[in-house]
Amino acid sequence: MKQWICVILFLFPGLVIANEDVTLAIHRHYVTPRALGMGGAINTIVDDYSALFFNPAALSRLKEWEWNGNLQLAASTDYLDFVDELSEATEVGTSDTDSARSEAILNVLDRYRGEHFHARANLGTVFAGPNKGFAFIPLDLTMEMGINRTIGTELSAEIYQDTTLAFGMSRKIPKWKGTTVGATVKAIYRGFIGRDLQVIDLIDDEIIDDGDFQEGLNVDFDLGLLYEPHWWKSKNFVPTYSLVVRNVLDYGYLKNYNLLNDNSTEPPKMQRRIDVGNAWELPEFWVFDPKVAIEVHNILHDYFNLQKGLHIGAELGWEAYSWLKGAYRMGLNQGYFAAGISAQLWAFKLDVATYAEEVGTEDAQIEDRRYQVNMSLDF
Repeated sequence: MKQWICVILFLFPGLVIANEDVTLAIHRHYVTPRALGMGGAINTIVDDYSALFFNPAALSRLKEWEWNGNLQLAASTDYLDFVDELSEATEVGTSDTDSARSEAILNVLDRYRGEHFHARANLGTVFAGPNKGFAFIPLDLTMEMGINRTIGTELSAEIYQDTTLAFGMSRKIPKWKGTTVGATVKAIYRGFIGRDLQVIDLIDDEIIDDGDFQEGLNVDFDLGLLYEPHWWKSKNFVPTYSLVVRNVLDYGYLKNYNLLNDNSTEPPKMQRRIDVGNAWELPEFWVFDPKVAIEVHNILHDYFNLQKGLHIGAELGWEAYSWLKGAYRMGLNQGYFAAGISAQLWAFKLDVATYAEEVGTEDAQIEDRRYQVNMSLDF
């Protein structure tokens, strides 16, 4: 696990970090370009393997078994430029003095002051079918970095590495017409690092140290609900309502196996969260299947506010043949424009999305524009 983290961190000498709450981005355990391309408003309309994590009640919509194995990459707009410039600055002291290196690093941080950077890599597989789903995600590595507007200049960083095993089920409730409930049990082993870094920290040649990790095993579950009004008469505009409670127990970490740090403490809690939503299936035309949705996510999270919680999106799915299909998407994610496209040719599927996250506060807003690509085999 540590080797994967070093792949992303190798350009950041001296990244020795061990605190928490250093950025104001809301970390989400599981994301896909499909969700982000339509502004994150996915819980109410999801109808594929990803229902296992977005809304387990929607596993009831799967008509046949589906296996998806994917590689997913994401980054902020200027992430690579920032990494390149900081890497060059950390090499200045090779032949000059530490003072010259410090000045070069400070110049880079000052140039990007107030900006936020995100990078994420995900590798996993999900096997889901009618009312059931399984998943194993060995790698879900996320980095959040921000150049703070404080006295002096510092780099705030958070790193999450999650390894996840999950199982979910759904069933209709006969006594409550139109109601489906579901649950996903998740075992997540999380490694976490976080700290505010001064220029002097970035001069050090060490990339990472075992003593910087916080880690632990979290076993919890998500509850999902879908409601389709049985009294609704129109077949052209069909509404659906959703409710998802994530990390229901929210008790922290069950066990620390000290895989990364012999003396590690627990990572920050994942926090109980509530998502609510409403979606409408619009009339199909030609090869297209349109849907729209509005949802509010992460209620109860420490960083929740209405802007960060609001997700609005539309999806225009199409299917020319059983072996050629895809979708166009558009939405608002936390108040910022989002768009995406997907195409599947036989078993190969490509999803691309652009979106932005609000990583500041209501009074000091900071937009972080991101791009995500997902390449997968889907049977």
